[in-house]
Amino acid sequence: MKRTTFVKNFFYLFFVLLASNIAFAEIDSYYVGLKAYQDGFYDVSLMNLEDFLKTDNASKEAIFAKYLLYKIYLKQNNIQKAKEYFQMIKDLNDDRFDNKSMSFDEVYLTAIDNCSKAYAIIDQKKDYSLNKALIGTKCAIDNSTNIDIQELPDSLKFSYIMQINDKALIKKTFEMLNLKNLTNEQIKQLSIKLYKYELITEFWKAYETYRDKDTINLAIERVWKVGKYEDVIKGYNYNRQHALLPETYCMVLDAHFKTNKKVNYSIIEKCFTAKDEKYYKALIRAYSVNNDIPMLKNLINSLPDNQSNILCELGSSVITANLLDKKNYKRLINCENIDNISNDLLQQGLTFHLIQIHFGMENQKSYYYLAYAYGLEGKKKLLKKYYDKITVKDLKNNIYKRFKRYLK
Repeated sequence: MKRTTFVKNFFYLFFVLLASNIAFAEIDSYYVGLKAYQDGFYDVSLMNLEDFLKTDNASKEAIFAKYLLYKIYLKQNNIQKAKEYFQMIKDLNDDRFDNKSMSFDEVYLTAIDNCSKAYAIIDQKKDYSLNKALIGTKCAIDNSTNIDIQELPDSLKFSYIMQINDKALIKKTFEMLNLKNLTNEQIKQLSIKLYKYELITEFWKAYETYRDKDTINLAIERVWKVGKYEDVIKGYNYNRQHALLPETYCMVLDAHFKTNKKVNYSIIEKCFTAKDEKYYKALIRAYSVNNDIPMLKNLINSLPDNQSNILCELGSSVITANLLDKKNYKRLINCENIDNISNDLLQQGLTFHLIQIHFGMENQKSYYYLAYAYGLEGKKKLLKKYYDKITVKDLKNNIYKRFKRYLK
């Protein structure tokens, strides 16, 4: 012992004894040892507690003295003495003991001599945080220690898999596992790890043993990624009682669209967390797939103003399919593709609809389309009215060439 430590302990003991002599007629080495332990003077504590045990080996004070001695010897790395005192009290039920730290210490002390027994203790207690007690021992379960994997109980094979990053070793260890010996939570964590490392065959084996919403999400994602859309729908229908991730519902929705299957509209509500452009487009497509014309027409005519671009993308089809109400024709006028829409209507001879879109609009393009529509209808006065308003040479020439017999 260093001289400074000796002096420090001497004076600590002197003042404890002095205080005790003032209060009591006799000195109780147990209380001196207890106080010294609480204050961190472990050498003083050890000496007094061992003196106390020479005269008392069975009282409740003696039991706690043994507990403190195992703790002190463990702190001092005197493994043999720590084990000796630990064995005396490990099976006792005492509220003064820190049972969690005792479990940790039991694993550590056992692992010094016997890995299999240490693994068995962890397995028995079902507390896999105790794996940390193996760190620094020959039994450590990590990626850097050579251990006999086959020797591990299944629960610790699981722990080993969760700590390593070698795909081949994960696969090898998994093949040694009996999944029936794992908890559902362990199987779930194992499934997620296997999926992450693209061990798909192994993933399906774990998945068939136990599944929950988290692993169902992964299973549907996997089937969707490989293009088995019918199986995506079957998997969803089988597990629909589970609340899945929004992105999983989106995959299910996509599978319905790709297979042209009727869509349950609730899938759309669960897929999209916001009623944005993608949401409305998905609804339109679903109504179309389901041939639900009343719902489709109602949606198209009630689209929010900030979704008018959807009408533009649908173009003239919303008119030719009789989906857009007359009162909403004007919503098409601001479309960037209004020329395409207008020309499509002209080609189909839908002059009434074209007039409804452009009527009342004071611009050269609207004058052009109105003139053209009235010309097709043989309404000469209205043709000439809008022809005369056109000042753009190319537009005016086009109308003249098409309807010059009316304009002479």
